[in-house]
Amino acid sequence: MVAEEEAEAERRVIQNIGLHPKSVMLYSLKTLNIFFDRCKEDIVYLDATGSIVRKGKGQTSPFYVYELVVRHPTKGSSPLPVATYITSDHTTASVSHFLGASKHYHLTMHVFGLMTRASTLKELDEVVISANMVFSSSQWSKC
Repeated sequence: MVAEEEAEAERRVIQNIGLHPKSVMLYSLKTLNIFFDRCKEDIVYLDATGSIVRKGKGQTSPFYVYELVVRHPTKGSSPLPVATYITSDHTTASVSHFLGASKHYHLTMHVFGLMTRASTLKELDEVVISANMVFSSSQWSKC
């Protein structure tokens, strides 16, 4: 059962759905690995547009589409979008949230995996306390 859950997490593309502001973040473990590999030695592009998703009825602002794009690992292939963010909030804070969301993906998934494997309240409590120490440490905020 645990292996199936891990395999499902690796295939998952929708990572976050936000209500305030309305938003969706899309990326997968595979595209993040490509991103982390390519960003070491190449340029990462942030593509943004507001004309793809139409403004809904009664909505005061349009949706914006942001994509992190890298050169495809295969020479001559089209650029590769590795993460997409669709949001109704066109602010620096919103875009910064998107750009930082995948930064600690592996650690976050590890902690989530530990939580799902806990079979007693004591084990779950230990995972939560450990995660709290890691995520609230001064070193974490510097990353």
